[in-house]
Amino acid sequence: MRLCCLLLVIFVAFSCSKEESMVPVLDNTASGELKGTRVVNTVLELTGSTHFQSYAVKEHRVISPWELNMLECKAVLTIDGHDMTLETEESMGDMLYRTVTFTGHISSDGTVKFSWPDEWWDIEGGDRTMEDLEPAFFLHTGCIISGPDKAWEYMGKFDGQTFYASTHHMAKQVESGMIPFYSTGEGGLLEELIDGPIKFLNSIELTVVE
Repeated sequence: MRLCCLLLVIFVAFSCSKEESMVPVLDNTASGELKGTRVVNTVLELTGSTHFQSYAVKEHRVISPWELNMLECKAVLTIDGHDMTLETEESMGDMLYRTVTFTGHISSDGTVKFSWPDEWWDIEGGDRTMEDLEPAFFLHTGCIISGPDKAWEYMGKFDGQTFYASTHHMAKQVESGMIPFYSTGEGGLLEELIDGPIKFLNSIELTVVE
């Protein structure tokens, strides 16, 4: 019961590049306005949010809005040459929801690329492994991921002040999920299962703490 109540409050917590072909309403960020100079060989504190959007392609409607389905996030970004580490803590108010350490690559122009790690922690399952990722996604949304985008690879940009990275994938709903956006049950926002493919976009959007 505690898990069900928590999931009714948490709007999709699972997290490929951000493409121009993405439905415009899913492109509701300032990532296209990144300006500044990338900082090299440094450790920075950042703050912002993570967002979990989705769009029903056949029905032409937003399922999970950018501005509603989100978690607060603070992070530490370490850059060592072209190697980067992003340590994130996502929370809902005073409640810590998830901690993740991403490792990846940053190019000379600030382009970042990294994948979901093999291990992380969250409030629902404690210590997690990669084998838990898609089952947890299915539990939350009732959706099965399809196509080649199963690596949960993030791509984006860091300009010295603003960090943005996103991953996307396609999926199809086969049963009611536990998150309200994907639930046909009590407290859910769906009257019936979503018809056709669903495009998911998860993003990390942070700024350097002054």
